[in-house]
Amino acid sequence: MKLAAFQFHQAAERLYHCALLVCTFYTPHVHNLGFLRTQAERIDMQLVDAWPRERREVRARFEKLKEAYVKARYSKHMAILRHAIELNPQKTDHIVREVT
Repeated sequence: MKLAAFQFHQAAERLYHCALLVCTFYTPHVHNLGFLRTQAERIDMQLVDAWPRERREVRARFEKLKEAYVKARYSKHMAILRHAIELNPQKTDHIVREVT
């Protein structure tokens, strides 16, 4: 589950970088998914639908995904449950549809 969470983080990060590069010809050299999401959503508001902020459950899953970049690789104590990343394929698919 840790590897899956890390790979979803990487996929979402690369998609946000892609959207920024295509639309602005610039992308910051950061791995902070929250920052990248905010920057990408500023240029295309349809990306907001990938990770809506209204529901606490979705916000919690996004936070877990953000943590996955470091904690899934290095922390022995990070636990990732299947339900915490179940929606990630649909979320990254939404970003893919908006970027392409």
